[in-house]
Amino acid sequence: MGEVKVETNSAKNEINNIKSAGEDINFKNDVDLSDTNIEPFTSFKDDADILLEALNNYKSIVSEDTTAMASVVDEFDSNDKEMANDISNVPVSE
Repeated sequence: MGEVKVETNSAKNEINNIKSAGEDINFKNDVDLSDTNIEPFTSFKDDADILLEALNNYKSIVSEDTTAMASVVDEFDSNDKEMANDISNVPVSE
């Protein structure tokens, strides 16, 4: 009898790639513009702060989404194994 198995390793690898890419997002703001009162530099500091907050929010979203995706794939694997066990325990009529 043939076997049907769902291959999930490639999905797990892609999820890990997405998670790693999200974790690698960085914005390094080494320039201290807090002592300047010259426009447009004062607005650059505000813009950099907004960008940093947005990137941190994005990283958080990517992390939450990849955790949810990994959970779905794990559940899919578990259900696949459970169905395989159920099928293997069904007597074959002759």
